[in-house]
Parts: sequence; structure tokens; C-alpha cells
Amino acid sequence: MPNTELRPILAIQEKEEITILNFFGPIAEKWFEDEKCFDEAEVAKAFAAVNPNKPIDIYINSPGGSVASALAINGILSRHKAGITIHVTGLAASAATLITSLKNAKTVISKGSLFMIHNPMSSAYGNAEELEMEFRIPEIKKIPISKTYAEKVSEMF
Repeated sequence: MPNTELRPILAIQEKEEITILNFFGPIAEKWFEDEKCFDEAEVAKAFAAVNPNKPIDIYINSPGGSVASALAINGILSRHKAGITIHVTGLAASAATLITSLKNAKTVISKGSLFMIHNPMSSAYGNAEELEMEFRIPEIKKIPISKTYAEKVSEMF
């Protein structure tokens, strides 16, 4: 196994014919104080150690997190030349569904696993001008999210 110095939440396993990546936990640089998470910087670091000609199996169990990080992870993984299969093992919710919606990847949802898509959410703290700006964020986020889902769905037809 390559030495990638990753937090235990994201792991790489090199097999003879396939590489296995585990994405477990929230998608964010930092979540709650005691909760482990992963973000695009860690995925990019792990991805750099992956053989580009070897298929990847990704196992994901995540409640979601940062939309920007999930879209960045989708972009990082989309550069892989060999096949990718994404296995939902437990939960792919919210932003995690953007990773599972990787174009040209096969997505497998294990029996009993949960897959949850919802409209973008946001929270705010600040003065009236800041709150007004934050009010628009969910609608702005909806555009790249919808495009990612549409590209994935268009592969099916």
C-alpha cells in the first residue's frame, strides 16, 4: 500500500488487478470537532498514488458535506483513464451523491443502503446584506448539482 499519509477515513488498497478507495465520513476539510472527514485535497493526494491504467472500486459511506468539495472530487476522479465502479455501502446522502454521479462510472447501491438527494441548503449569520447574499447561495449551487445529475442520467439512455 502506498504511503499517502491520509487520515484513516480515506484509505487505499492496491490489489493485483484493481485499486480500492474507501471514502467514509463527511465531505469537508473540517466537520464537527470529534468527527473524521475527507476532502478534495486528500482525494487528490490519494488519486496521485493510483495507477491510471488500473480500474478503481470506490466504496462510499457518507452523509454528505461540502458541495464544492464533492464537485471537486468528482472532477478529480473523472480524469481516471481506466474504469471506475462506485459502491454505496450504507449511505450516500446530500453532497456524497455528487461523487456517486461520476460520469462514465458504474454506480452500485448495496441492498439496504440509502441514497438521499435534496435541494441545496445553507445557513447564515451576519448583517442584512450578508444574509441577503447567503439567501441566493442554494439557488446558485443548484445549477452545477443539476448538471452533474443530468450528465449521469443521460448515460442511461
